[in-house]
Amino acid sequence: MPSDTPWDWPFESVLWFVRTALRLHYEKMPRAQQPGASLAEKEEGSGQAHASALEYICAMVDALCSLFRTDGNELGIGAGVDKRGTVERAISIVARTLLYNNEYNDIQPYLVVPSRGASSSDLKSAVEGLSSKIAAQDLLPLLILDSTAEAIGRFLSQEKNLDVNKRNRLFGAPLYNAAITNNSAVLRLLLSTGADPNQTGGRWHTALHASLASPTTTSTESLSLLLTAGADINAQGGGSRNGNRTPIMTASHHENTAAVELLLSQPHLDITRICSYEDSIVNYIARAGDVDNFRKLLELYDSPPPDGGSSSSSSRRPPNGDVDFNALLKNEGLDGTALHSAMNLHRDSLTDGHDAIVEILLARGMSPLRIASGAETSVVGWAEAMRAEAQEEDEEDFKEDELPAAVRRILRWWQEWEELSLEERRATGLLNR
Repeated sequence: MPSDTPWDWPFESVLWFVRTALRLHYEKMPRAQQPGASLAEKEEGSGQAHASALEYICAMVDALCSLFRTDGNELGIGAGVDKRGTVERAISIVARTLLYNNEYNDIQPYLVVPSRGASSSDLKSAVEGLSSKIAAQDLLPLLILDSTAEAIGRFLSQEKNLDVNKRNRLFGAPLYNAAITNNSAVLRLLLSTGADPNQTGGRWHTALHASLASPTTTSTESLSLLLTAGADINAQGGGSRNGNRTPIMTASHHENTAAVELLLSQPHLDITRICSYEDSIVNYIARAGDVDNFRKLLELYDSPPPDGGSSSSSSRRPPNGDVDFNALLKNEGLDGTALHSAMNLHRDSLTDGHDAIVEILLARGMSPLRIASGAETSVVGWAEAMRAEAQEEDEEDFKEDELPAAVRRILRWWQEWEELSLEERRATGLLNR
């Protein structure tokens, strides 16, 4: 918000000032320093097109302010206490909705304003289907982010023939945005009016992903609502932000242990899926140090079947058949195997949960001497480097027993391995050769 905004002006004039100040801010910048300039100049006429997207964003702020001032109290969405409060609320809603639905690098070029001299008649939409004339349908996805279920219900009743599944090219779809806030009451309302739980789009691909990646505390009630409505528990897709993760990978990535536990209990979960980083859910849970859910994975997918058989035959079958759990443990993802995932962190980030997972994996025979693809050393090397770093930081008062438990466990394993190896070599007479 410009610091010199004249709040004593009429409301429409205040909006004009804010919009103009934003445009002038970019126009005064050297072209090479403008956000997205390098991309913009690759496309003929891109400057004029980008400006129209900025105009559309500003028009959305205008429309929200108008709605808050004229119908806010009647709809229950709240009117601004003053001009500043109304404008700041509208800008906040627009900014958050824009960023929840788009990768920053994707929308940055659209905020570039054309160089001086560009005709206003050239301001045509850079994003197909957008118009500076804002309708109630355009406002719905944004209102979802900041309104109660009662207010949204009144808005839907007042504005006939709104499509709850229509996705705005910049601001997303109503259900996706409701999932971001984990507002279970709004989710329930939208689902009851026909919202599609598997509609795709936005940074996290589906409403289920968005709920699990939400910056707010994830509600298991919201998660249950989406699953009951038929949300695809194994859906994959999305931009670089989501990395083709499944919903349970997204939950684990955001350390939402309650959601991971609930998703693990779903009968159609496929834990063999791999994301863009070659990780499976096993890698994610190990990296998070989520030992309770790691044990649950073992219980569900690594227990021998009732009729006997090897541990490689799972007690629960995903949609594509049996799970070779040992293969999942050894799958080389972003960091390497599950053991690498549990240890490839800064030592201050290693928890007792990571240590418990490391203990389980060592007991299963996973070797910390294995060097993952692209790595320069093994897990033992990482543990030794963490000890050396701690010694260097605190030379006088360093105590090995203050290292993370997982680091100490790997170092003990290494010491025992060396001692055993020495004994074996002595027994075979190799030391005398």
